[in-house]
Amino acid sequence: MPVLHPDHLYKMPRMNRAFALSSIALLLVLLWMLFADYARDWKLFQAQFNRIDVEKTRAAITAAESSVDAAKLDQIKASLQAADADLVARKADLATAQAELARESAVHYRVDQEFRFTKADLDSMKYEFEEQRAHKSPAFAKTKRKLEDLQRLFEQKQQALLAHQEKLDAIQGRINEITAKRDQAQAAYDELFKQKARAERKLAKVAPDWRRLLLNLPMVDFVGPTLKVKQVVLPDLKNDVNFLQIPRVDRCMTCHVGINQKGFEDAPQPYTTHPRLELFVGDSSKHPMGSFGCTTCHHGQDRGTSFYSAVHTPSSPEQAEEWRRKYGWSHYENWDEPMLPKQHVEAACRKCHLSEVRVPQGTHINHGIALIERYGCYGCHKIQGFEGLPKVGPDLRGLAGKVTPEWALKWIKSPRVFRPSTRMPHFWDLTNTSTPEFAARNNVEADAIVALLFDKSEKPVYPPPPVAGDPARGERLVNEVGCKGCHQVGPGDPVTDRGALRQFGPELNQVGSKTTPGWLFAWLKNPSAVSPTTRMPNLRLSDQEAADITSYLMTLRNEKFDAQPPPELDRQVRDRVMLDYVGEKMPAGEAKAKIASMSEQEKRLFLGDRLLNRYGCFGCHLIKGFETTPGIGVELTTWASKYVDQLDYGLLEQHETEPSTAVEIEGYGTVKKVARTKMAWAFQKLKDPRIFDLGRLKKAEEKLKMPDFGLSDDDASSVVTALISFTKEKVEPRMARNLTPEQAEVEAGRRVVVNRNCEGCHHVYLEGGGGEIRSAVAAALVRYEGKSPDEAETIADIFSPPLLTHEGFKVNPDWFFAFLKAPSTIRPWLKVRMPTFGLSDEDANRVITHFARRDGAAFPFLSYTPRSFGPVEKQAALKLFSKDYDNCWTCHQQGEKKPASPIDSWAPDLTLARSRLRPDWIIQWLHDPQKLQPGTKMPNFYDPADPKSTAPSDILGGDPEKQIEAIRDYIYSLGENGKRRG
Repeated sequence: MPVLHPDHLYKMPRMNRAFALSSIALLLVLLWMLFADYARDWKLFQAQFNRIDVEKTRAAITAAESSVDAAKLDQIKASLQAADADLVARKADLATAQAELARESAVHYRVDQEFRFTKADLDSMKYEFEEQRAHKSPAFAKTKRKLEDLQRLFEQKQQALLAHQEKLDAIQGRINEITAKRDQAQAAYDELFKQKARAERKLAKVAPDWRRLLLNLPMVDFVGPTLKVKQVVLPDLKNDVNFLQIPRVDRCMTCHVGINQKGFEDAPQPYTTHPRLELFVGDSSKHPMGSFGCTTCHHGQDRGTSFYSAVHTPSSPEQAEEWRRKYGWSHYENWDEPMLPKQHVEAACRKCHLSEVRVPQGTHINHGIALIERYGCYGCHKIQGFEGLPKVGPDLRGLAGKVTPEWALKWIKSPRVFRPSTRMPHFWDLTNTSTPEFAARNNVEADAIVALLFDKSEKPVYPPPPVAGDPARGERLVNEVGCKGCHQVGPGDPVTDRGALRQFGPELNQVGSKTTPGWLFAWLKNPSAVSPTTRMPNLRLSDQEAADITSYLMTLRNEKFDAQPPPELDRQVRDRVMLDYVGEKMPAGEAKAKIASMSEQEKRLFLGDRLLNRYGCFGCHLIKGFETTPGIGVELTTWASKYVDQLDYGLLEQHETEPSTAVEIEGYGTVKKVARTKMAWAFQKLKDPRIFDLGRLKKAEEKLKMPDFGLSDDDASSVVTALISFTKEKVEPRMARNLTPEQAEVEAGRRVVVNRNCEGCHHVYLEGGGGEIRSAVAAALVRYEGKSPDEAETIADIFSPPLLTHEGFKVNPDWFFAFLKAPSTIRPWLKVRMPTFGLSDEDANRVITHFARRDGAAFPFLSYTPRSFGPVEKQAALKLFSKDYDNCWTCHQQGEKKPASPIDSWAPDLTLARSRLRPDWIIQWLHDPQKLQPGTKMPNFYDPADPKSTAPSDILGGDPEKQIEAIRDYIYSLGENGKRRG
């Protein structure tokens, strides 16, 4: 039996082993802790980026060396050798001058110091003198004498310093003269290798060496490491964390090291350069990284430094799978704003650009906003910023004069059966109402709504057109006068994008099956007389033209739809539906008795009223008695700030931990689940609005009721981008896009431009887009004028509505106002007509102000006092107008006198210029027409680069400026109303 030590009750050898093992374990844990803390992914990323940077820098050095002009290098080397030889020859002179400069520099230092000390004494004495004089000190006279002595000494020292400085400059000049050739040759050599030298300096900073390696080692990396967390603090851009506004601290650049550096555009992620550095992230961009960071736009967790904690969101299932393999990615459940996937990143732009009608260069979100406006989502859902926009559907208060009840019933049951491109959604026979027991109920509901609409409608009667129409002439008019700026109609004109400018109005390829010739004729003649709230403009058609177009449009029918009988009505089902509503407020027996006492029409109207309120038809349409009824949908103003847990997934929620991506639902089979992200939920909701009802026990009136708009995947994705932009996040005013009063006027006018679809016919903005009628114009030239496709494409701009890209600088405001209110002919060769929009004075002024402010033109009042336009200038102008020079009257109309040239070369009437055009615009137009209107047929009479070289030398001394002013003044001298003056 072992002997125990009397002071303790344990065995020392066993205790020693325990302490040894625990010490080893603690050491291993410490080493593991150090490794885990040190071996962060971001350090690996930074190290790899450094290697890429070194490789690119070395490649840049090689490229710089290879780009050197060998002949020029030999010439510079020869110059250096000659300069060195000259320096050797003058070595003694140079040494003497340098030695003399060194001696005199020492003397100059002493003289300069004496001057500075004297100046300090003089300043001190001045202060003392001023104080004594102010206080009438008895020592004032003595101090004054000292001050005068010091002033004389200061002037002596100053002159000595200036003299010595001249001596130094002379010595330095001798040295410079001796070394001038060498310095010039060396400067040429340095300039030749400037790129290489810059790259070599960079390489010296980034190339790895033992010092950097040492500073990045564990336990030492607190001193001055090159691998470190990088961040941008954004005090004016905040995160909402537990009801507190916390400044963002973005650390994305810790991994995305090259994000704001040019030259890494082809590098893999996370090393690549951010796209469009001139707009985003770059120091000189409008959104520099130091001010806006990354998560302001991309979302995600700003302080995260790992792939997981940064809360990345994949753009596709394929990318999600790739991330799982490479980074072990999964959905981060504890952050309310996960990173936006690539296709939705523009959503973040809108919170700063709320004051603008469209986000500048925001293609995807602008398409989404345009679709929301086109489909009228704001009619059911309140959305801040969309207040006051017109209802998107037609006014139904005169429905009975336009269509029959049978057509209306078939239409509202299946709108896309009649017109596949329609924006009217489907309300019935959808995912949650497609079972056999719902089929009869759907018919009953549709019939009841039609009955109510016709009951509330006025009953206008439209007589047949007063003259017989010609379908062939009508088709030509449709193709030529401008209908295709807003409508797609006719063979070979398919609908490819329901958000396109030419889909502003409905497709017309089925309209003959819908209405009567009388209604259509009245509509074409004066749309606002038929529907006062319509945005359809008046093309000022004659009776014959309107009759011809009516005759043509009535030939465009959907024969399959025509042959389809109206849905059958089951009255027993209708009584059961009635019981659902009547039974809400009375016992079943009383409810049945009340229903039995009602006539068929009373039942239809009662049910129609309930269903109209359920489905919210008044959100898109004006209906008598429902003109001011609010929408039925949930407000979307801050929808993007909802938590995912607030979204109703039904049985289709896809949890990250669940291996299954689908669920079996009785009666529907296998249904794919929806990922737990707001983007995925919204996309599914838009594609199949009723799908979240599947497998749930709900009464008919409890079921989801959002209709199906038949959106394409691309359109649904764009609308999701817009929805994600509807956030409660507030941006500090100084960080947002704050409009000046002038810019606010531009946006107010832009709203009218958008609401009236001006871009359907015109190119309005320099950034592109618009003018979509051009393709229809080219097609009409081929079909009716016998032009070849290539020729039609070349001259289509001439026969299309004019560019409005400089309209505010071009036209006088008072003329513009009169023209918008009552358009007149300016380009008589155009078949396309400027319609009468019936703009209010307010809207007309908004449009005029929009163009003037956009172009920075004087507004609203203008005056022009021409300089002296004497006989010499007038004769010069007449000579320039003549056939021997510019031959202006060959193309330009003179009042009632038409040009003699072919119509495709005609130009506007110059007798209208004084009232229509701004004088400064005429000057710039004559200088360079192509600059103001690319593609114009107006020739360049003056070379924009060298106008004097092309100016006639025998007119006004060959001075192009005087000639152009003479032409302008002559044009302004032409009389009004086609009459000439003088």
